[in-house]
Amino acid sequence: MSGEIYVIGGLLYYRTGDNIIDKQSLHSVDIYSVEHDRWWSGPPLPEVLYGIGATVLDGSLYACGMVESRKVVVYRLPLSQSTSTWSLVEPEWSHVLHYACVSARMRTRKLPPIVRPV
Repeated sequence: MSGEIYVIGGLLYYRTGDNIIDKQSLHSVDIYSVEHDRWWSGPPLPEVLYGIGATVLDGSLYACGMVESRKVVVYRLPLSQSTSTWSLVEPEWSHVLHYACVSARMRTRKLPPIVRPV
């Protein structure tokens, strides 16, 4: 939603001095309202994602990242519903190693057919 910041996933490191003794991957989603100056928990990701990229497009939040099996997946969260849940929209981009997650509004009629969306 407008005026909200979403913090998705991440890693917690447990240290003793200079040594990392353990780390925990997170599937949490935390939301901050700029207008109300408060945090709350959003719907957690269905699984832990590494190297998350996120973007908002057409009223939904998309999160893409790598899962334990080294596949890149994409999840979608509708933002217009108060009890939204994540749904898997791309189950396996196994050939993708480096990616960025961005959104843009484009006029596609002049793009070559090879890159024009269907």
